[in-house]
Amino acid sequence: MAGLHGLGNGGPTYDRSTEHLATGDKRRIDFSQVTEREIDKVRRGRDPIGVVRKPEKNGSFILRLSPTANEKVRDARLDSARSKT
Repeated sequence: MAGLHGLGNGGPTYDRSTEHLATGDKRRIDFSQVTEREIDKVRRGRDPIGVVRKPEKNGSFILRLSPTANEKVRDARLDSARSKT
């Protein structure tokens, strides 16, 4: 995957074809089906879920990781401590 350098490999690949899954494994089964479907899309040259090629159509936003100089930084822990006194 592009952009994920340094993460190493995902470890060994296991043969899951002999698994015996039960009804309690429904979410795992659903996840596997979605993963297979999205991998198949990429194999056919289509974009998988979550890929945004047209930001003007899908919308976009700016994520600021630190406040600007004019913004006051609030700490929820301080608010909680003040309400107890």
